[in-house]
Amino acid sequence: MGINTNGLKLISSKIKGADILSLGYPDLVTSEVPYENPTFRNRLQQHGGDRCVDTDEFFEKMGAKSIRYIDVQSFHGKEDIVDLNFPHDLGKYDLVLDPGTLEHCWNVGQAWLNAVNAVRVGGHIYHNNPVTMLNHGFWNFSPTVYHDFYSQNGFHCEMYLQTDEELFVATGFVKRFKFAGESMSQVIAKRNSDEPIKFPTQTKYL
Repeated sequence: MGINTNGLKLISSKIKGADILSLGYPDLVTSEVPYENPTFRNRLQQHGGDRCVDTDEFFEKMGAKSIRYIDVQSFHGKEDIVDLNFPHDLGKYDLVLDPGTLEHCWNVGQAWLNAVNAVRVGGHIYHNNPVTMLNHGFWNFSPTVYHDFYSQNGFHCEMYLQTDEELFVATGFVKRFKFAGESMSQVIAKRNSDEPIKFPTQTKYL
C-alpha cells in the first residue's frame, strides 16, 4: 500500500494540526516532499522492494497532531491490530487514509463503513485503490463507487482517476471508461454532515 506524488498533493494541505488514522502503514512513493533532506527507508518486499520517503518523518514534518496506523498484522511494528472485516468504533479523526487497503478486505462494505464512520464532520477521507489491477486484491472499484457512496452520505467527493501519466477528474454521470491495466483511482472526500451512513444506490438507477 502506498501514496504517490499525486496522492500526497491531495492530502498535504489536510495534515497540519490533524488527528490522522491510516488503514495500514503507507509507503510514500515519491521524491517530492516540501522539506529538505528527507529520510528514505526500504519498502517491504511485497510492496515492490524500492526505497520510499520515511512515513513517520513526513507526517511529523507536515505538522500532524497525531497519527494512528491500523492493520490486520503489524508489518512495521507500529500498527494496532484491527480486522476491518468486522465492525469497529475507531474513534474520530480529521483525516482518514486508505492508501490501498479496502480492496484487500473481503467484507469490503463493512470495512468501508468502519473507515467512513471514523471521519469527523469537516474532516476528509482519502482513497488510493485499483481500477484495473487483477489479483492485486480481492476487488477493483469502479469510479461510480466513490461518487455514489459519498454524494448520498453527506460528503463532497473530489475524484481523480489516474492511468499512467494521465490525471483527470471523473463525475457521477453514467459514462464508460477504458483503462489500461494497473490503473488506480485517487479520491478525497470531505464530510459535511453527521448523518447515518447508508449503502448507496448506483446513480444510474436513481
